[in-house]
Formats: sequence, C-alpha cells, structure tokens
Amino acid sequence: MISVLSFARSEAIKQRRDIEVVLTPPEYRIIPTADNSDVLRLGELRNIRHNGGSDTLTFTFQALGDADTTTCPSNLCEITISPRQENSDIDPVTLVIRTTGSIRKQEGGP
Repeated sequence: MISVLSFARSEAIKQRRDIEVVLTPPEYRIIPTADNSDVLRLGELRNIRHNGGSDTLTFTFQALGDADTTTCPSNLCEITISPRQENSDIDPVTLVIRTTGSIRKQEGGP
C-alpha cells in the first residue's frame, strides 16, 4: 500500500498536476483529478480500513507533493492494513497521510 501511495505522490510531482487516490474496498484507483477517465493505476485491496467516514476514502496529492486531506478527520488520513486470516498473529499496520504529503507508519500500533 505504501508503494501505491508513493507512486501517486511522485506522479503528482512529476506530472505537475493533482493526482487523486480513491480507496473503495475491494479496489483502489489512482487518477489525475482533471481527467477521471485516465486511470494511472488500479488495484485490489483486501483487509483495509480507513478513517474516511464512508465506504470510500478520497484524497489528492497536489502538484508540489502536498496532500489535500480535508476529507479525513483532523486532516489526517489513516489507512489500516490487516493481515490475512492465515497470518492472524501479525499485527495490523496503520499508515498516516498528512497535509505535507508525508506517508508514515503510525507509531504505537493502530
């Protein structure tokens, strides 16, 4: 998941345009905000939760690498990845996306 988010941020910087991340389990999409038909990346999500408040979490990496996270509580988007059933002894990992565009693992567990 972190590579998907890093890809979206680097594309925003490289293309100098806003790139939207749309997480709608069981899938995600990375799309330029100016042209929703031009999907840059599409993939499958499993065992993902987020703090977006609805089924879909959407945020935008802007052309300079900052993130528009206003759709998330306190402008912090959190994505929690849980292990598959057969790996239930592994702790879930929570990623936090800040308005600066940083993507970090949350310390201290979810």
